[in-house]
Amino acid sequence: MLESWSVRLLFPGDLDAVFNGGLNLLRDSVARNSADDCSKCCWCTVQNVALCREADCVYMKPSYQRLLSLEWRKDVKKVRYRQYGAAYVAQKYCGLPLFKELRIRGEWQHGWHPEEHNVHPELVIGNNGLSKTGRSNYYWVARKDQEEYLKSHGYINAQAIGLPIIYVEKPKIRRVEGSLLVMPAHSLPTTTHKWDMQTYAREIGEISSRFSKVVVCVHPSCLKKRYWVDEFEKRGFSVIPGADPYDSNSLSRMAELFCGFKYVTGNTFGSYIVYSAFFGAKPSIYGSYAEYREEEQRNTPLYMNCPELLPIVTNLTNETNIRKTYDWLFSDPDAARSHKGWADYQLGQSNKLEKNALRCVLAPRKWLFTLGCLQDTGHYFTKSALLNHSRAR
Repeated sequence: MLESWSVRLLFPGDLDAVFNGGLNLLRDSVARNSADDCSKCCWCTVQNVALCREADCVYMKPSYQRLLSLEWRKDVKKVRYRQYGAAYVAQKYCGLPLFKELRIRGEWQHGWHPEEHNVHPELVIGNNGLSKTGRSNYYWVARKDQEEYLKSHGYINAQAIGLPIIYVEKPKIRRVEGSLLVMPAHSLPTTTHKWDMQTYAREIGEISSRFSKVVVCVHPSCLKKRYWVDEFEKRGFSVIPGADPYDSNSLSRMAELFCGFKYVTGNTFGSYIVYSAFFGAKPSIYGSYAEYREEEQRNTPLYMNCPELLPIVTNLTNETNIRKTYDWLFSDPDAARSHKGWADYQLGQSNKLEKNALRCVLAPRKWLFTLGCLQDTGHYFTKSALLNHSRAR
C-alpha cells in the first residue's frame, strides 16, 4: 500500500467489485486525453492527480462520477525552498508563469498559530528562530492580532494577508459520505518520539466500522521513520503521505483530502484541525493524546536558535491546556461538527488579498523583471517594453 503512495476512496455500496476495472478505464482515458487534446488541463501533469476534473472531461461522465480516485505518483514536483508549496500557490493564484520558482519576499507564516500563541514573536512566525536578527524584514501572517503583536515587538513590516492555504483553489470534488481521514501526530527530520502508536491504531480500528472508508495520512518524516505505518497497515488501513515541505503541490493535495473526506481526526494539536474545517470537513481530536516532549525536540532549528521557546510551546500544546482551550474538539470522530466560520477567522480569510495585491506583496520586482513578465495595470511587459515604460514615467 505504502509503495504505491495512493489512496482510493469509494462511495458506500457495492463498488468494490468494479473498482479495479473502473480505475483501469480511468488510467486509459488519462493517457489518451493527455496525448491528444488535454493541454488546458493541469491536473495530470502539474497536480499529479490521475483524475481530470474538467467539466467536459471523459472521466467525469456519469459512469465514473461515483468513483473518486486520488492517485499520487512518487515524482512529486520538488522545490528548493521549504514552503510547503506556498510560493507555487501564490504564482497560480496571481496568474504568474510557473516555469521559474518564486522565492517569496520575506517570510510567509505556515501552519496554524491561534491567539494564545502571541507570547513570543518566533512562535508567531514559526520558522527557524532567527527572525530576531531581521526585524525589518517582511513577515506575512494570517490575522490582524498577529500583525499587531509583531509590530509591538519591532517587526515593522509585519502584515496580515491570510495563510497560504486560503489561496488554494477549492477542488471541485464530491465529498465521500461517512469517510474518515486520520492524521496522527507528526515528527520532523530532527526529532524522535516515543508515542504509543499501537494503542492509537487500535483505538481507530475499534471505531472504523462506523465509517464507509478510513484512510491514514502520515507526514513524510514519519514515513521515513516508519512511525504509524506498520501499526495501521497491519490492521488493513491504507497509509498515504501528508504534506511535504519541498513539494510545490503539498497544499493542493491537502485541499483535495479535506474536500474529499467528511471527517478528519488526529491525536494531538495541529494545523490539520483548522485546515480541514476551512474546507468543510468535520475535525476532532480523538484517542490517546500524543504529547510533544521537550527532550524530543531540542535538535529542531527553531528551538536550537530560540531555546527559551521550547518549554513555552510544550506547555501550550500539552493535553491539559488543549482540553482547556479546545474542549469542543475532543469527541468521537463521527460526532464532530463543522467549524467553517471559526476556521475562516483563524486562517485570515478576511485578510485575503486579490491577485494583483498579493503579487505586489510577495513577488520581488527583480524576480518579475528577470522573468520578463513584470505586471503593471493588469498587463504583462517584455523587458524592452518595461524599460520604455519606466523611461516614460
